[in-house]
Amino acid sequence: MTDEGPGMTRDQISQLGSFYSTKETGSGIGTMVTRSIIEQMKGTVNYESEKSKGTTVQLTLPLSGAETGSENE
Repeated sequence: MTDEGPGMTRDQISQLGSFYSTKETGSGIGTMVTRSIIEQMKGTVNYESEKSKGTTVQLTLPLSGAETGSENE
């Protein structure tokens, strides 16, 4: 997913996942909970951003059964 917002610095990206938000009224809890759920599912969240050009978020999740090599029953 890519937005066309103001973008973020590397320092701002490094703070994502804790109680941090670039919004004046945000708490960052939504990003923190989302990242936690994805990591529990053995997935990853990657951010690419450039000031004044927006941010791209890439979510990656493993295929079901791919981690152990077993098929779903």
